[in-house]
Formats: sequence, structure tokens, C-alpha cells
Amino acid sequence: MIKELKSKKTLMGSKERRLPDSIAFKMEVVNYAEKHGNWAAERHFGSPLTEKMIREWRKQRKDLIKADKSKKKNFTFMCS
Repeated sequence: MIKELKSKKTLMGSKERRLPDSIAFKMEVVNYAEKHGNWAAERHFGSPLTEKMIREWRKQRKDLIKADKSKKKNFTFMCS
């Protein structure tokens, strides 16, 4: 999973720019953080993930769940 994160980065000039994280990944991090704490989740999932990002995702948990269900529903509808 950590290698996946590092491969998501792209270089733009001399600065690194991150690509958006998937809802499934955010939910995985949030679930881990709820069991072990934000700092432990930061250490477990590694850079570029920060404790502040995890805090924000935990605040957005309900919205993430709704978005994930909506995305799956739309995907199923489009595939039918």
C-alpha cells in the first residue's frame, strides 16, 4: 500500500504534487485510525499522509460513506 502511495505522486517542476486519494483508501485509513489512533495510522500508512489529513477524513467519515455508496450505485447502474 505504501508503494502505491509513492507511485501516485507526480513531479511538477521541483515540487511534488499529490493525486487525490480514493474513497476506499480514505475509509481504510479512517477505520485503522479509529482502532489505533491518528498518529499510529500516519506511521502505518506512511508519507505523504499526515495526522492532520487523517483528522479531517475522520470528521468527513459520514460524507465519505455516502459518497462511496453513491459511487457504487452509479457504477452498477452504468454497467447494467
